[in-house]
Amino acid sequence: LAKAKSQTVGAVQIKSNPEASGEVEGVEDKEAVYVTFPDNSYLVQQLQAIKKEAYELSTTYDGVYDWIVLNLPDLKEEDSTGLEVMNAVMEQISSLNEAVRAIYKLETRYFSERSEMEKAILKMPECKTLQLALMVNDEDTWVDLGKAWRVMIRSCLILYTMISKNMERLTEPTGKSTAARNYYQ
Repeated sequence: LAKAKSQTVGAVQIKSNPEASGEVEGVEDKEAVYVTFPDNSYLVQQLQAIKKEAYELSTTYDGVYDWIVLNLPDLKEEDSTGLEVMNAVMEQISSLNEAVRAIYKLETRYFSERSEMEKAILKMPECKTLQLALMVNDEDTWVDLGKAWRVMIRSCLILYTMISKNMERLTEPTGKSTAARNYYQ
């Protein structure tokens, strides 16, 4: 990872003497400690981008699912093979869509964890372990972001393969129309 920029968010006042009230004139009982946080603007930008793409992909999956549902024929014994294929594809779409929708939570989880760590750092600015934990959280989020992109790509490939291999059954589950069969071959 590239070396992260830091942003100073301000000074935290720490009492040097917990017994002092700070109201005695001429007595200084506080000192300033400057707290910096690693810049996370590019990470936030990427989280927003993947959330948008996940939403669009999920919407596409919903549309494909609806298309298959609308093509379901009346239930008859002789149509069972076509219906089985359609049901299998619909189950796969639902499963893939769950994985894509889980990506929505990535941004929320990151902000929740980051804000908790920043609050902890503001309470104890001298604690180097908290600063390191914040950096590790950012690095872990980058890893999760990469995994999320791969999940989306993988799900697209799986769905494409399932649809292309079963297009004949999806367009004409009863197998009676040759027009659909010729069109998709």
